[in-house]
Amino acid sequence: MTASTDLVGHGTHVAGIAGGDGPAYDGIATEADYLIVKTNFQNTAIVEAVRWIFEEAKQLGRPCVINLS
Repeated sequence: MTASTDLVGHGTHVAGIAGGDGPAYDGIATEADYLIVKTNFQNTAIVEAVRWIFEEAKQLGRPCVINLS
């Protein structure tokens, strides 16, 4: 996997709603940690990304919730 920039901003917006912790507005889960994956939107890439996220969470001993926004 390689690093990517969110040029559209939708994922950044959704992440802020989910876990934002700012002076004016808080998200739903302010103490959440993020593991963000951007795909090419092909079915196999999405499945691989979901598999990888769950594997990383398992290795870290952390709960996992995935949002496919």
